[in-house]
Amino acid sequence: MIKTDKFVFQKAVFNPATSGFEFTYRVVSGGKEYVFTDNLIIPGPEVYALWSKVPTQIQKALLDSLHLMLGVQYWSMFVAEKIEINSTELTAEQANFWKTVYTKGLGEFFYVNKIDWRGLVKFPSTKETDMDLQPYPRAPRSLLAFGGGKDSIVAAAMLKEKGEDFSLFSLGAAAVQVEAAEIVGKKLITPRRKVDPAASSLIMAKEVYSGHIPYTAIYTFTGLLIAILFDFSRLVFANEKSADEGNLDYLGMEVNHQWSKSSEFEVLVKKYIANFVTKDIETSSIIREYSELEITRKFVDYPQYHHTFSSCNANFASGLKPPRSPYWCGRCAKCAFVFTALVAYMPKDKVVSIVGKDMFADESLLPLFEQLAGVRDFKPFECVGTGEEMRTALSAAATRNSAENSILLDSLISRFTKYLD
Repeated sequence: MIKTDKFVFQKAVFNPATSGFEFTYRVVSGGKEYVFTDNLIIPGPEVYALWSKVPTQIQKALLDSLHLMLGVQYWSMFVAEKIEINSTELTAEQANFWKTVYTKGLGEFFYVNKIDWRGLVKFPSTKETDMDLQPYPRAPRSLLAFGGGKDSIVAAAMLKEKGEDFSLFSLGAAAVQVEAAEIVGKKLITPRRKVDPAASSLIMAKEVYSGHIPYTAIYTFTGLLIAILFDFSRLVFANEKSADEGNLDYLGMEVNHQWSKSSEFEVLVKKYIANFVTKDIETSSIIREYSELEITRKFVDYPQYHHTFSSCNANFASGLKPPRSPYWCGRCAKCAFVFTALVAYMPKDKVVSIVGKDMFADESLLPLFEQLAGVRDFKPFECVGTGEEMRTALSAAATRNSAENSILLDSLISRFTKYLD
């Protein structure tokens, strides 16, 4: 791996020529320098006019926050111990926030790459006092982060049932998001992020580290920008209670693949936005009180989405549909969990028609199901429910479909019966 002397947050600007936001990072390694520019493009010809209306103080706070947030992609490639910030100054509270985001948000990354995270992340704090934030009231409307899965669909349904005025946003737009948004019947705003191709080349060449980064945290600050530009006072997420459960312990830290979806992050980022960006936009999750199984039970009542939604990450690898059944790969942890949760509440043949495969009939998936049920290794690094939820769902699926149980399902039930006593 490339050894670094320091990682520098160079500059953050709005480019009127492209209506894009540009964030530059510099890595110093011996006598060599690497410079990367990350671009965030907002759709629509009116972006320049909208940005011009935003108070200068809030412009600066937004650019600074996005610069630091998007920088996790580049810092994690090098894991530099020395961090410099040329674009702004941080208070001790801000520095501690970003230290937490980079540490806990990269917990899985550190574990997979066998990096000792202890004492590693050090954001400098050189600013002693905070400035009073300038008011910038937004309209009483909600902006919902929309992934096209059951969670965000249930969140959209809840907002509609409350009679709220809302729109959707996604960072880029895969086919599943576009089609599900059409059924919701609300505008989908799609900012586009372009990672520096030089960074991608280094990752492909395996010259730098790579791995999972806190994408929901990136969504949060991107959504904040959209909310300020397009006049929303509420930034809404579909992050469930189950996201609070971690995967494993690593060097004294609980590693949670879903940390930036957790209630811990939600509390931290809400406070950060109110103290350092704007007090006029509230952010929260509308389904925080519900488990994955409770959300699935609600989702079953919206049949118009059953053959459009997907929880499979294959949709987002290239922005295209997976090569087999539309929207589902039928072999990953997310497919396995959602398949099981749906069969707990629906006839299995209907679920097979959705996913395109009877996952209980594929005995090669037994180790994956055992991981999800908490009887092998640790919970997969995916956005899935808890082991207890998986065991409950498997038991319910076996009861509902007792006449056609598979070898895989029977084997699983026998493995974890003791957990259900």
